[in-house]
Amino acid sequence: MQAPVWITGVGAAVPERVLANEEIERGMPWLDTSARWIEEHVGVVERRIVAPREVATDLALRAARQALERAGVRAGEVELLLHATNTAEEAFPAGAARILAGLQRESGEVLHAGGLDLQQGCASFLGGVRLAAGMIAAGEISIALVTGADISSRMLDWTDRSTCILLGDGACAAVLVGDPARAGRGTVRLRYLAGYTETDPSLADAIRRDANLPRWNDPFRFLHRDVDLLHAKEQFYGHAGALAFGTGYSPFFRMEGRDVYRFVKRVVPRRGYLEVLKRAGRVASRGDALDARIAALRSLDEVECNEERAAIAARCAASFDLLIPHQPNLYLLIELAEQMGVPLERMYVNITRYGNTSAPSVGLALEEALRIPARYTTLTRRDALGRATVEGRHVETPTLAVGQSALLLSFGAGNSWNYALFDREA
Repeated sequence: MQAPVWITGVGAAVPERVLANEEIERGMPWLDTSARWIEEHVGVVERRIVAPREVATDLALRAARQALERAGVRAGEVELLLHATNTAEEAFPAGAARILAGLQRESGEVLHAGGLDLQQGCASFLGGVRLAAGMIAAGEISIALVTGADISSRMLDWTDRSTCILLGDGACAAVLVGDPARAGRGTVRLRYLAGYTETDPSLADAIRRDANLPRWNDPFRFLHRDVDLLHAKEQFYGHAGALAFGTGYSPFFRMEGRDVYRFVKRVVPRRGYLEVLKRAGRVASRGDALDARIAALRSLDEVECNEERAAIAARCAASFDLLIPHQPNLYLLIELAEQMGVPLERMYVNITRYGNTSAPSVGLALEEALRIPARYTTLTRRDALGRATVEGRHVETPTLAVGQSALLLSFGAGNSWNYALFDREA
């Protein structure tokens, strides 16, 4: 029998600098966009950008410090640190080693923890949580620290409107423990119930980046520059950087948006959604015909009828209280909630203030979901003349209360995705 596992402290850190849509509109005319267009098409109002000297592990260290304090755990008690990132500052040593060094320096303790980095695109942090939970449940360790941090702004081509308006910088952290007595010391008790992880390699190149970018790739360096709109890329990144695009090599974040959209909408809700809830014993409990059908299924992917799939998804959605997903863009989140049968008022959304922060996205949303309600407006749709055809509506999602359960969902590069179900205990 596996031991229980709890998250007992969650931390978050975001840079001080804010890059709002209005500043992009005024200062980056080569993007040919407006603040309203960005908000109404992807749901982002502003995002955070690191200072020139900051690196991802700086943010992760801040988040880790907060998570440890909230968990009532000393740095010297941590036995394993998993660091989830897609924007490592250096090839080696691992960012985990940098974070452990920072914790050792600040605490004055000698640390004896293992540390390694994880890279699973935007799914990385929740993948790390699942790995840490499995090691604690197996009795190999008793305390783990999982961090997630990305400086997405440095992997963006700031002449490419399709990507640069989406992402922002940030970090998160979570402390996991396996001792019930220690679980009571933290500011929160999130009991891990079940999880699911899968990678579909058939479209692994849908999101990719071929190399790291230097610290000088800072959007604030480009604001209000006098730029030849037809040659902005060459002016920002040099002739060699522009030529790289013609050879198939690119140092920037690239995404095949249609492939990613289809993957998230069609695959993610059908493989893993039912499985994680069945593993936790949360579905098939009413004794009706639908329960019998669910009991016979291994995955929603086996259900060909759309109406039947929707009915099973609604039964799944009724078995937890709050969905906390990765925050890619608001349009995709709304589509995902519909596929999963989850009302918008039960899906936590904070992309409006941070954009897509990549690896720490789910952790940032979890940290806020424990403290503050989410408030956002759904996307307004307009015709060719700019007239609103569908008005956005205000949505408010309450915090995760004691006695409620949260389903965390992440998905990212490499077509990987993770589910994890938690109960918030008193």
